[in-house]
Amino acid sequence: MAGFDSKVTFGLSAFGQAQREARTSIQESEGCRRYYTCHTLPQGVCCESELASKGPTGDLSLALFHKWQPQRLFVIVTIYIDESGTHGSPVVILGGWVGRLGQWVPFDRKWNRLLKQNGLTYFHSKEMRHSENEFAGWSLPRKRAFMAEAGKIAIKNLSFGFSISLRVADFKKFYIGHERLKGVSIDSPYGLCFRHCVGMVPKLAIDRFKDRHLDIDFVLESGHPNLPNAEAIFHEVKAFNDPTEEIKIIMQSLNTITRGDKKKFPGLQAADVNAYSTFQYETRDNNLELISLPYESTIDEARKIQKVPIFHFPMTEDVLSQYRGLLLQTIEEKRLRRDAAISRRADKGMPDA
Repeated sequence: MAGFDSKVTFGLSAFGQAQREARTSIQESEGCRRYYTCHTLPQGVCCESELASKGPTGDLSLALFHKWQPQRLFVIVTIYIDESGTHGSPVVILGGWVGRLGQWVPFDRKWNRLLKQNGLTYFHSKEMRHSENEFAGWSLPRKRAFMAEAGKIAIKNLSFGFSISLRVADFKKFYIGHERLKGVSIDSPYGLCFRHCVGMVPKLAIDRFKDRHLDIDFVLESGHPNLPNAEAIFHEVKAFNDPTEEIKIIMQSLNTITRGDKKKFPGLQAADVNAYSTFQYETRDNNLELISLPYESTIDEARKIQKVPIFHFPMTEDVLSQYRGLLLQTIEEKRLRRDAAISRRADKGMPDA
């Protein structure tokens, strides 16, 4: 869970043409904090309970915490996996959006209204791209118009977006290595992406909201076979005992992890846009803009370029090598503990166990 040394790349549009026009950016940032928003009830809503009942994120929050807390921070995440071997290497993409409950509730309502206006029951970027299912017969101008409206809803209502990309060939070469390590738990590509997410996104949230006492609740798309692995990683990281003050703050910010149905959660559908757009960028299938900032840049500097930035964290050779280094460190710590135990038994004249 230590910080990872990697250049800061900031840029990338997650809503294609809509966000190119809005100059939406993406950063691969190393450090961060968070911001606070004062929430008011929308017109036509008489009470907080009425507001909470109008969207899946509000209903989820009430089910989890049994009271209305618009300041609660939800990170809603989905995964995109390309198994086609594009450019000789399958790629795993994790994408998501971050916002307080008081932001997610109006977002959910506006997103569902957009779906209804376009005769849709849910949004799936891959189905739209290939004109499948509910998108059958959609022209390119209609797709672009829809994406423009979808982009406006996310940008006007949420705090920031993010994506994490991992090429499986790099995963095998730099994380797994030529010799598979024994005695430690090895993450799957999905699990490693999520581990990186849990390490990086809370930093961004703390920086964005200028609050060192966040409670961050994660919602992951249900249905993926490696989802239990991601849930185990979340609880492992949450319980991690590190003397470093910065790491302690991140660990303490992790609150809950919940599963969600993409067809019911607008946040997961918007996260799908980030994930799929990053896949397009990784496979060189579009002309998304990438803006680079100095390594020490903060989210405030990113917001000077784009008010609602989208941060991109490619899992490079350096990042993967550092994760492998943590595995080697764990193995060495286990060996030292084992040798110390043997030594103590020998001092007491006891046979080896």
